Amino acid sequence: MAAGTTATVTMTTNYGTIVIHVDASLGPNGAGAFTALAGCGYYNNVLFHRVVPGFVIQAGDGQYGRLPDNNPDKVGQGGPTWTIQDDKVTASYKRGTVAMANTGAANTGSSQFFIVLSDTAWTSTTPTTYAIIGNVTSGMDVVDKIALVPLGGDPANSSSPQDMPLVPVVITGTTITTP
Repeated sequence: MAAGTTATVTMTTNYGTIVIHVDASLGPNGAGAFTALAGCGYYNNVLFHRVVPGFVIQAGDGQYGRLPDNNPDKVGQGGPTWTIQDDKVTASYKRGTVAMANTGAANTGSSQFFIVLSDTAWTSTTPTTYAIIGNVTSGMDVVDKIALVPLGGDPANSSSPQDMPLVPVVITGTTITTP
């Protein structure tokens, strides 16, 4: 997306609807990837695979986290075969902020994104290398419901991440509109 361009991404989940205002002036590479993926249906049937109460909820692994054939041993590790160049972070991470996830290394974001749960989630020691692409304009009550799901991952797999929901939280549909 070109800087200054905006879009609205509406994600329907099995917990309700989340509406995200995407603003390319915050992070054109991340915003472009996110809206392109939303527009082609990439996020449909993808799980919210990571929930950290008081911090973030995360989704977007269409490689290993898509129903009905998700891979609980690898969910959260996948995405498209391409990555995006990091955008400079110029805004603060606060409640409702939507940002692109990455591996912690430079230029490793692709499809995974997270929504910040609290104004105090980011501290002075939390990395600020995640491209901010927008904010939730409607549906923070849904985000809060997702943040309360039971966690513990796959009970049959002791190496399953403890921040993985025990019940599926699924993006069932995605639409995108532009002004």
